[in-house]
Amino acid sequence: MNNRERIIRIAELLKEKTDENHTISSSEILCALQAHDERKPDRGTVADDIKTLIACGMDIEIIRSTPNRYRYIGRDFDLAELKLLVDAVRSSRFITKSKSEELCRKISRLAGPAAETLSRHVEVENRTRNGNKKLFLVIDVIHQAIEKNKQISFLYFKYNENKEQVLIHNGKPYLFNPFFLVWTGEYYYMVGSYVNHPEGIGAYRVDRIPKVPVILEAKQLPKPASFDPNRYLNGIIHMFGGADLKPEEIQLLCDNSTANGIIDRFGLDTPMKIYDTEHFIATVSAAPTSVFYGWVFGFGGKVKILEPEIAVREYREMVKRVEEDSL
Repeated sequence: MNNRERIIRIAELLKEKTDENHTISSSEILCALQAHDERKPDRGTVADDIKTLIACGMDIEIIRSTPNRYRYIGRDFDLAELKLLVDAVRSSRFITKSKSEELCRKISRLAGPAAETLSRHVEVENRTRNGNKKLFLVIDVIHQAIEKNKQISFLYFKYNENKEQVLIHNGKPYLFNPFFLVWTGEYYYMVGSYVNHPEGIGAYRVDRIPKVPVILEAKQLPKPASFDPNRYLNGIIHMFGGADLKPEEIQLLCDNSTANGIIDRFGLDTPMKIYDTEHFIATVSAAPTSVFYGWVFGFGGKVKILEPEIAVREYREMVKRVEEDSL
């Protein structure tokens, strides 16, 4: 182990093993170094290396004792901030489970000796995840196009009643001017205008883009003069509001055209079986509340509750009340 390797290893030890509440002694550093190299440096060498790290900008506190103890106190994020980042990653439905776990491991390493506590802070939540494994590449390419003021072409899909991905727009790529990306309602959306219809504004979920978009040579067309981003964002996406009650199994008779909405809300693992040529039955886990009934009502009669009977009765009563209140 040469001088440079030894200094880097000491810096890594300080980041991994110490923080405001944890210290490491010069003896422990020497033992850790010897595990990587039979040649054991002396205490004076360790002290000189730590002085070098401090001179290079590492915020290291020296606690004078026999032997001296050290701790790294210059972390960019405190534990509360890292917990917040882990919460955000774990609760993001558009990130696949494997990618979520990978990101959380990387974030945990920033916590030093508190990493184990951080990893226990939020267990993997039992949430729907229909994440696109190419999502990060898709997002990166869209960002590049926005930065370069370039147009893109991309494909887009929806789910059918057989849980199959079906390309829309007759399988032809959209030609698009991407204005910005927005993360709202647990999903990432790309907002922009159409090349062939520059006054028309569109928003597309990036996890529904199956292949990495192609950045075109053409420059983006100007945004429509009447385009108000805030007003547009406030009106385009209506998200389902969950309930805090215990969920129950509910059977729904669904028109085939609603498959996309069912899978969006409850995931690809939702039991769905063909009922006839125009309908399927979905068994979902949901709390039978007015929020859920409002979501069903939003399909305009294309989704009907079959079981349990109490949910059927409550839904009918709610619809009746709405009808009476509107008279």
